[in-house]
Amino acid sequence: MSDTNTQPDKSEEVDLGQLFNAIGKLFERFFKFIGSIFKGILDVIILILKAFIQYFKIIVAVVIIALVAGIALDKTKEPIYFGNMLVEPYFQSKYQLNKNIELYNSLLQTQNYKALSEVFEISSEKVEQIVSFNLEKGPETENELLQKYDEYITTVDSVRGLEITFKDFKENRDLLSSEVFSIEVFSRNRDIFKYLNNGFIKSFENQYSKTLKERRDRIAELKKDLYELNLEQLDSMRLVYLKIKEEESKNNAGKIGLSGMIPVSQEKVDTREYDLLNTQIRIRDSIRTIEEEIIEKNVLYDVISTFPEMGVRHQSLTNKYTLFLPLISFLGLCLLFLILKTIRYVKNYK
Repeated sequence: MSDTNTQPDKSEEVDLGQLFNAIGKLFERFFKFIGSIFKGILDVIILILKAFIQYFKIIVAVVIIALVAGIALDKTKEPIYFGNMLVEPYFQSKYQLNKNIELYNSLLQTQNYKALSEVFEISSEKVEQIVSFNLEKGPETENELLQKYDEYITTVDSVRGLEITFKDFKENRDLLSSEVFSIEVFSRNRDIFKYLNNGFIKSFENQYSKTLKERRDRIAELKKDLYELNLEQLDSMRLVYLKIKEEESKNNAGKIGLSGMIPVSQEKVDTREYDLLNTQIRIRDSIRTIEEEIIEKNVLYDVISTFPEMGVRHQSLTNKYTLFLPLISFLGLCLLFLILKTIRYVKNYK
């Protein structure tokens, strides 16, 4: 009996031992894999450092030559000047503005300076100095974005609105989501910007925006007429209540109210007159809101700031040869070294 009881225990010990050995080998392979990754990274770093030390003089010489060449090019190249104009389009005219900016850049690329000179009403010689046009979002404060976010959340489904965070809202806003835009112009002529203000007026003109404005004006006029008609009717009703009060005061026909001091009929007339007065105030507020909207948006756009009299020199990392040429030279040497190493490895491969 004792032999039969001990045999299963031995088999279980063997199974557990094999299991632990398998787990141990698995961890051993995992750590070897991790170690091989770090070893590979270290080998690459050592290889780069070795090449840098081995060809140090060549690298330094090439970078210095590229730096000198970059400084010389920056000194001799023609400067680029920058100017911008802030505008707030209405009635969806921002889409026409965006399309026109694309058109102007296309005319520059095809060197159709005559068409651009007709648009901006300046000479072709001045137009030739323009490098490019660009449209960017205008400045927006955090509070303005929060207000727009709140307005957007009210327009979507409540469940969907809970999933959209303020961060998501900011990241998913594209160029045409903005209300204020910056029209940017880059030119080789510093004095050209003051001549571009009037030309951009045409960038907002399109039949769709004009139709929207006319439709808004007609609807506003209809609402205003309806509100004024309601005011006339309320004035008539108010005169009727005043006449009733006058007749009741003459006839002294009021009954004793709940308080025992004022007539019930008098109390009802006063309440209705008060309601009429509140309704008149609300209607006049609505009329004033309509008139303010018409005054505020009576054009296709508003100019927040015009182009400056003179542009400022445009400086960026992409057009500075002093930084660009040495970096390109160093990366080119690294690529050349990698190609030579690859060729040598392929030749010696067995």
